[in-house]
Amino acid sequence: MELFLFQLFLLALIAFTIKNLPEIIRLFSRSRPGNNHQQNFPYIKKNYLLTEAEHRFFIALQKTISDQYYIFPQIHLANLLYIPKGTRNWQSYFNRIIQKSVDFVICDKEYLSPLLAIELNDNSHNLPNRVERDYFVDTALREGGLPILSVLTLSNQDYYDIEKLKYEIQKFIELI
Repeated sequence: MELFLFQLFLLALIAFTIKNLPEIIRLFSRSRPGNNHQQNFPYIKKNYLLTEAEHRFFIALQKTISDQYYIFPQIHLANLLYIPKGTRNWQSYFNRIIQKSVDFVICDKEYLSPLLAIELNDNSHNLPNRVERDYFVDTALREGGLPILSVLTLSNQDYYDIEKLKYEIQKFIELI
């Protein structure tokens, strides 16, 4: 009798599976991590977060600041500034900062509070659209309470004067 009930159960399970096969297939083929065959994701990981010039400056910056600070590269202004609730044209102001970033931000380690933004300025910053963009970024940050340091750099510059860099940064934050 038990064998008969087991066989009956198996037949019912098979019948249920066959009847609901399309739904079962759809359920298991939904997109989930590692199963992106149904969607187009043309993204590829970049090999480097920074350009060569930015990387060279980052190394110099690490030598310059003390261990009580973190250096974060490529930070969007929207991560540094906010627009108070109730501000008229909030979305318009937000749109102006969401697509812009600074090269580096120095933050304290305890609270991750932004202390200083740093922009590397090569020859491209002399172009009219870059001059306008730099003016906006500098003004937005200063008006928002975050100082910004602009550092002139050359694309083939291999060396940064650590003492000069330290002197410029100490105008804004104390380096121990």
